[in-house]
Amino acid sequence: MAAATFDAAASVLYVGGTPKDGQVAQAALLQPGTEPHEVRWVGTLGAALERLATTHVRAVLLDRQVPDSPGIEGLERLVHAAPAVPVLAIVADDSNAVELLAAGARDVLLASRLDSYWLARAIRYAVDCAQSESAVLAERARTELTLDSIGDGLLTLDESLRITSLNRMAENMTGWVRADAIGERLDGVVQIVNATTREAVTLSGDGALSWRPVLEIAPDNVLIRRNGTELAVEYKAQQFRDVTGRMTGATVVFRDVTTRRALSLQMAHLASHDPLTDLPNRLLLSDRLGRSLEMVRRYKRWLAVLFIDIDRFKYINDSLGHLVGDELIRSVAREITKCVRSSDTVSRHGGDEFVVVLSELEHAEDAA
Repeated sequence: MAAATFDAAASVLYVGGTPKDGQVAQAALLQPGTEPHEVRWVGTLGAALERLATTHVRAVLLDRQVPDSPGIEGLERLVHAAPAVPVLAIVADDSNAVELLAAGARDVLLASRLDSYWLARAIRYAVDCAQSESAVLAERARTELTLDSIGDGLLTLDESLRITSLNRMAENMTGWVRADAIGERLDGVVQIVNATTREAVTLSGDGALSWRPVLEIAPDNVLIRRNGTELAVEYKAQQFRDVTGRMTGATVVFRDVTTRRALSLQMAHLASHDPLTDLPNRLLLSDRLGRSLEMVRRYKRWLAVLFIDIDRFKYINDSLGHLVGDELIRSVAREITKCVRSSDTVSRHGGDEFVVVLSELEHAEDAA
């Protein structure tokens, strides 16, 4: 094997210098005890970019002399064209090694040390590192895709409670995009208030995270998004500690319960109200009557309970139909409600019957 160009696909691409430089590298990589590599030599950067686009290459050896793109520029173009392929820069001395590494070189090799030991070792190390990084990046991409696909918002925090990541659902729920949120304090991005009292709920306290191992936030809180709109949420926060007990980070998982909470309120309302008139039903009437009786005993005032029905309602229902009968029921309910105070209770007891509870009367005659 006397030349530095081969018909088979190359595993190492030598860029720049002379064909003899490629032959020297090939000879070093065919020594007994070294992992065999085929070396393909190309004299220009343009030819190298074409080769990278069409041929599988494990590593690139970039000579210090490349006619069409000398210096750092050629290195940067190679790294940009094939970021997964490690580029090893060959130099006469190591005076600009730091600059080459900063530009993307995986390693810097002295031309005088391209023997079978050092060259094979450097290529093996560079390829292993590149493969490990590719595996880490692929796993990270899969993880991010999975987290972006779940229906809950997820934030991760460092030990000082600054946000290190958030998934797409967390972006939607908080109104913060990742670029703006990462590095911000948790309380600056996640603003929680009690839905009833409007008091702020502080998550991080005045210093390091003082949560219990798992903190479950009460379900009657709302998240104020970045644009000021509100979202009903439930969530859990968990901290992580190392073997010494020092906190190393935390996660917060949000769940949007706006729809569930609205449905729950609707179901609770339907369970205690008449579906035709939306007045309190017998269940709610019993509760309110019991509370009113307690107030009577405490403040020594009068309480009145009125029973009202509609005369000849069965005849109206039978002769004019149920739709008219239902509308009559609703109309009577509206009229009775107008005649009493907001603190009083008007209940549909069933059929054409209504019960009215008048609380806190000065005299019994006031009921009339």
